[in-house]
Amino acid sequence: MALTGILRNVAVRAGRCSAQRVRVSRCLSTVEKGYLKQQQHQGQCDLWYHLVRPHDECSKSPGIVYIPGFLSGTLGTKSQLLEEFCTRKSIPYLCYDPTGIGNSNSVQLPQARLTNWVADAVTMINFMKERNGKPPIVIGSSMGGAIANFLAFKKQIFHSLILICPAINFSDVFRETVLSIISKEDQNRFHGGEIITVNIDGSEWEPFPYSLEILEHMKHIDMPLQENIIPTTYPVRILHGMQDETVPYRWTLSDVNVLQLYNTQDISYTLIKNGDHELSSEHSFRIILSTVKELLSY
Repeated sequence: MALTGILRNVAVRAGRCSAQRVRVSRCLSTVEKGYLKQQQHQGQCDLWYHLVRPHDECSKSPGIVYIPGFLSGTLGTKSQLLEEFCTRKSIPYLCYDPTGIGNSNSVQLPQARLTNWVADAVTMINFMKERNGKPPIVIGSSMGGAIANFLAFKKQIFHSLILICPAINFSDVFRETVLSIISKEDQNRFHGGEIITVNIDGSEWEPFPYSLEILEHMKHIDMPLQENIIPTTYPVRILHGMQDETVPYRWTLSDVNVLQLYNTQDISYTLIKNGDHELSSEHSFRIILSTVKELLSY
């Protein structure tokens, strides 16, 4: 199914199974954990999620949906830090394990594709809209930032958008990086259409599957790099670490020129001098939280 069709046909059924609730009395919030059922198409699976639910009288905020980076989910550092912050502050917050990741494992990772992860993000954004009654603040990190950027291009409605070290139009760079570190034998297997296992020394990723088919699915979210191509009126904030070696900041600032893509005037690009790709150090995360607080005030 074409990606546009997936975006159109993503639907959420009301039922959930195995939901757990953890009462946090001093914060007047409930953390709900469970599976969100999806229509079973194109390899989608039920998604494991964490939802911070403030008491009705405690929060009128738009809520936050976090789209994680490559191979990350509810146990990622930023995901957990944001959950802790939102629980303390009684802010609706939703994070999840994408298809094939963590507890969303009824489809195994080698069978998961980026188009599945785009559909997962749409499902979760719609879920938060339904539960909270308004469009959420969407935070996307790395590949999650590329997905969020793509959904903005496809005219998904957000309250506002935060892109953290976004890997926009990064599929070809990623392919060249992988091909430069794998053996000649694995290169031949890759070009022959086989799934290979890639292990990047020193990266935050566990060994992961990669193939020509996976690459083609990654290219689905590459987009034209034209001025004002993303028609938004909501605020957009881009945060990038100057020490990012995974997606160098010059890629988004110069090669992609992310600032020109959005036609909103309410957009800013913040460079964090000592920030890396994760932006999960205490200093970097304070900047993320400052950005979140600013947008919550809109």
